[in-house]
Amino acid sequence: MNKHDGTSTHWLWAICAAQVPMMFVYANYVAALPLFKAEWNLTNVQAGTIYTAFYVGYILAAAVLATATDYMSAKKIYLASSLWLALLNFMFPLLADGFVSASVFRGLTGVGLAGTYAPALRLVAEYAPQGRRARMVGIYTFFYTVGVATSIYVTGALVANFEWRTAFALTSLGPAAGFLAMVFLLPALPSPRRDGDAGFELPRLPAPVWVLIGVVGAHRWEVFAFRGWIVTFLAASLVMTGAETRESALQVASSAAAMIIGLSAVSKLIGGWFADRIGRPPTIIASLFLSGLISVSIGLAFGAPFGILQTLCLIWVIVMHVDAPVLVVLTTELTPRRHLGSALGIQSGLGFLLGSLAPMVVGKFLDMSNESSTGELPLNWDWAFIGPGVAAILGAIATILVARRYMGGEVPQEGGAEVSRP
Repeated sequence: MNKHDGTSTHWLWAICAAQVPMMFVYANYVAALPLFKAEWNLTNVQAGTIYTAFYVGYILAAAVLATATDYMSAKKIYLASSLWLALLNFMFPLLADGFVSASVFRGLTGVGLAGTYAPALRLVAEYAPQGRRARMVGIYTFFYTVGVATSIYVTGALVANFEWRTAFALTSLGPAAGFLAMVFLLPALPSPRRDGDAGFELPRLPAPVWVLIGVVGAHRWEVFAFRGWIVTFLAASLVMTGAETRESALQVASSAAAMIIGLSAVSKLIGGWFADRIGRPPTIIASLFLSGLISVSIGLAFGAPFGILQTLCLIWVIVMHVDAPVLVVLTTELTPRRHLGSALGIQSGLGFLLGSLAPMVVGKFLDMSNESSTGELPLNWDWAFIGPGVAAILGAIATILVARRYMGGEVPQEGGAEVSRP
């Protein structure tokens, strides 16, 4: 059996698993955010903006690098980007000393993530066997989420034992290890362009794909709001109830957030399973609508007993992530193969663009609802997440419109994309 013919998935499992060390540098800023607020006297908006800068870098690079996989080796892009990811994260603790410099280096680090996440996602979506495509993409995003949780947990543990600059430098070992593993495990793949194919051409995407790109933006808005502020949300709740000091609350909140995000990884498998059985649109609609309702009201639970608050956040994030792999699969099934990299790049880039605004908007809500914001933990969260909730509900409505117009409301069957691909 040829390992490149799409029927063997051994190397696909390897590239999925490599997401865990690659993501070590993804959420390290979030895990140490309260420390940055205090050391650099940041407002909530500034703290959210530094987080957003990472995605600005990602956005600027995603469309270019993902589209490049339509014309050149995804393996080369992936390996070069993993080295960049490790290097720029290592430079952050050496050179960042405030709001501006921190934003610049986090933005440059985001470029590296764009070159690892999107090309790897394309390979998984393209080479996974048809009957298991949704589940395989679900597995990829499962490991992605495990990587996010691991990043928060590892950074929280390192910050508890080392000065934050040392902790940040050590997280660069993750993508460096991922690079070394993929050098040996990722096979040589055929060129994405066959002989006689035209050169560069602007992607022509079906209308439903453009709508799904907007839906991904709504999904990302909610996800980034959660990831950007979950540690601070939990830590502030602990401090307000007097359960912990500010310093100890950070470690407890980082560990709790890592556990919550790690456990939520099962949602990706749930989403893939449901999508292969009840259909893509119904799975997406249910996930977005329910998570939107939770987002609007979760701030009212601030200050609740910590165990209850953790449970509510876990339910929230599980429901929130069910649609993630399904959106990718439905996009690949509606996109001509020659434009698959472009579609995933645009979807990822614009999705991250919309989502990257969420931490700043949440920060603005917090600044408006809390008397003192500079360097302090916000203690009023009643409506902090209302924006992400509304975005998710709008995404559900948009998906309903796509489902009604696509094949008379029928759910695309596995392999349906092959019909529309040249």
